[in-house]
Amino acid sequence: MYVFTKYSKLGASSRVRFHKYIELDLLEFSERNIKVSSLFDDNYLNELYSTGRKKRTLLKCYFKRLFSVVDCCLSRHKIVWIEKEILPHIPFPIEYIFRLFRKKIVFDYDDAVFHNYDEKLLSQLFVCKFKAISKMADIIFVGNEYISDYFFGLGADTKKLCYLPTVIDIDKYDFEGSGSGSGSGSGSGSDSDDDIVVIGWIGSPSTQKYLNIIDGAVNKLQKKYPGLIQLSLIGVNDNLRLDSSYKKNRWSEEEEISLIKKFDIGIMPLFDSAFERGKCGYKIIQYFACSIATVASPVGVNTTLIDDNKNGILCETEDEWYKALEALFLDEIKRKAFGTKGREKVHDKYNYVIQSKVINHELKRLQ
Repeated sequence: MYVFTKYSKLGASSRVRFHKYIELDLLEFSERNIKVSSLFDDNYLNELYSTGRKKRTLLKCYFKRLFSVVDCCLSRHKIVWIEKEILPHIPFPIEYIFRLFRKKIVFDYDDAVFHNYDEKLLSQLFVCKFKAISKMADIIFVGNEYISDYFFGLGADTKKLCYLPTVIDIDKYDFEGSGSGSGSGSGSGSDSDDDIVVIGWIGSPSTQKYLNIIDGAVNKLQKKYPGLIQLSLIGVNDNLRLDSSYKKNRWSEEEEISLIKKFDIGIMPLFDSAFERGKCGYKIIQYFACSIATVASPVGVNTTLIDDNKNGILCETEDEWYKALEALFLDEIKRKAFGTKGREKVHDKYNYVIQSKVINHELKRLQ
């Protein structure tokens, strides 16, 4: 099997939906028969997150990808598994070349990337591209119902569409990052004062824009309860501007779980727009795995993951965010109860071992 990911392991979507399955040896192919080609490597991502994307680097990645496509076509690999698109922002279905070489084609979508082109000058060409993908694909793994409905609307056979949620390695969350505080997670976030409640978020520079949604509410709470509310952010860069005071944490795969377990309340704010409705709620799943009460925007799959006022709270307006965060700040028992319910929800379903059975079942049909 030849796997075309968008990113190296440093990129969250590629790491959790591709690299981790291979690393855990959960795919029923011998390791030597799986070849992975990433469009954007670690150097590109480090540059993107710190200084911004450079055209020369981007062109280099595209040329390298084209060589990988040729290599795949000439190889003995029968199945091609593609994350989203072979070449983003190119309005032609280059993926069709695999059909000419009689490959079985599998696509994977955990984001509504097709909406990235809605405002483009050649938007209709991109619609045609995704229509072609809908028809050429043998399998389309979709992270949520919104994405499934989109491809069905373009003509994809329902037999091709397979729901594959984004998941976590639940055993790793059990083993790593135990803390000593009194929050709803394994730790309270503060090494020096158990009275401090930590509101936490994990993401990347590309998603830190959503933090503006909660900035006003958190800022008011920090003023009302001075010194008692800490906003802890994992993965943001120096371009973030908030009125709230916050602690910036550098993301790493080795430390992310221990950092999340220091949260008392996990947040996932989102804009209510087309692209965001296609997200898969990975942050929420991570918070739940750490038994952390969660507050999120009622957008897309968030409304499926969060049972309002049972394992978390859904908020739209700044006032709703303020009231929800204040209620959980004041009530440790509720935080723990929400965290326990969230943990129960992810344990049996949002797990690599469980979902690898779905992947293996689908791929076996193509052999």
